[in-house]
Amino acid sequence: MRTTDDEAPTDQMQGAVRPKSSMRKTRSDEVEHVARRPTQNRSQARFAKILSTTEKLLEAVNIEDISSYDVARAAKMPPASINYLFPTMAALRIELTRKYAQIGTEITVLAHRAQARSKNPSWQVWMYKMGEYARDQYNASRPICEVLLGPQIHRQATLATYQETRAAARELASALRSFFVMPNIPDMEETFSRAMDLVESAWARSYLLYGKIDDETFEHSMRMQISYLRTILPDVLAVRPGKADA
Repeated sequence: MRTTDDEAPTDQMQGAVRPKSSMRKTRSDEVEHVARRPTQNRSQARFAKILSTTEKLLEAVNIEDISSYDVARAAKMPPASINYLFPTMAALRIELTRKYAQIGTEITVLAHRAQARSKNPSWQVWMYKMGEYARDQYNASRPICEVLLGPQIHRQATLATYQETRAAARELASALRSFFVMPNIPDMEETFSRAMDLVESAWARSYLLYGKIDDETFEHSMRMQISYLRTILPDVLAVRPGKADA
């Protein structure tokens, strides 16, 4: 058995890495990336201003380059005010992730309503048209792209994105059920969530490479999503009585 001075047993490595000092506000090894949501009106206004200021910075600056001091300077607030409400930049990013992911859910609902009015009996066309609508909303907002498609620095932010994607997937499944006679598929919402994750991974690659969701990537992302959904959905779904000709 070979042993050298520069080798260390595995058990000695445990606990060797601590969270970055810039992410710690105490000497604890535990770092909670959770925003402190205020209850008083004045603090709520400060909370909203911090978020809106960060959004303005994201119009021109990459998300990984923004610090709490940048936000404090732009918002004309003391850094302590930022750090109290958002103990880490990850906490701030998670709040923006949830906000924009909720907007993404609203986009899903609006796109569904538009497709319901079109009375198109193809679920594949529904998915494509809803994807087009979402792509246009993303491309129109650099802050949304930075938060949802930019580099994922903290795992809590990634988890928050997945959680909100599940909410959008539930809305999507509900939208399809309201128009089509859907088969009884276990965990269908989770399947839709995975399909949406496929799309966003392709969009994130495009955004990092080209600064937008380009047309070629969009086409490939829709093929990926529809091909995956075809593994559980039949090519033709019956339309609910009265929906197609209502």
